[in-house]
Amino acid sequence: MTFERWGALRPGVLCVALAASAVLAWGGSARAVMVTYNTAPGATAGGQPVDVTATFSTQAGQVVITVTDLQNNPTSDIQTLNGISFSLSTGQTVASSFTEQAILRTVTGNGAGQYSDVGTPTTLVSAPDKWNLNNSTGLGIEITSIGNSGGHGTLIGGPDGSNAYAAANSSITNSNHNPFAAGTATFTLNIAGVTSSSTISAARFEFGTAAGTNLPGQPGQPQASPVPEPSVLALSCVLGVAALGYRWKTRKPRAA
Repeated sequence: MTFERWGALRPGVLCVALAASAVLAWGGSARAVMVTYNTAPGATAGGQPVDVTATFSTQAGQVVITVTDLQNNPTSDIQTLNGISFSLSTGQTVASSFTEQAILRTVTGNGAGQYSDVGTPTTLVSAPDKWNLNNSTGLGIEITSIGNSGGHGTLIGGPDGSNAYAAANSSITNSNHNPFAAGTATFTLNIAGVTSSSTISAARFEFGTAAGTNLPGQPGQPQASPVPEPSVLALSCVLGVAALGYRWKTRKPRAA
């Protein structure tokens, strides 16, 4: 084979090699499965609107939960999220441990900027701010701030468009329940026996700084992580090689 022809075919050879690698990787690794649960449209807790979304991702030995409080400028602490409980399709009811990452926010008043944050999302390691693990709920596994002194660490939404918690009453602005977790929090639970085929069969959101205000989550459509299948990658490579071969065959010879 001439060097010129080899130069034309090198991308195709590389593509085939990549496709083969993808096939091997596909066979040897497990993809995560993700599902989202939301509060129902128009949901309320204690007569106040609430709006929470949580994405659950299952993989070998772990469940990762990313939860966001979308209810900005809340009026009362009853609108803050104190816990999530969930059931797994594969039946596990015990988590051995978990980690939590969140921003801690202290709200001091109703004016613009009258709150302060502790840096970017921080790994919380102990009470009174870190949530707690509960393996004895009727729904399966629960992570909750209930049990923390003063109900610290519930998840609060953002300020209003003027960067103020203008509607907040004293249950938010006093020192009893501060600091809150703010915006989005991520929980990584270690659960023996969970695989990428495990899914979340039910979820519940829990509100306020005391137990008892619970709402069922509304499930979305489960989704696999966005990894291209080897068959798709291989087909793309074949088409690419064919195009390169046609281009090499039909191009005009160089002038002497």
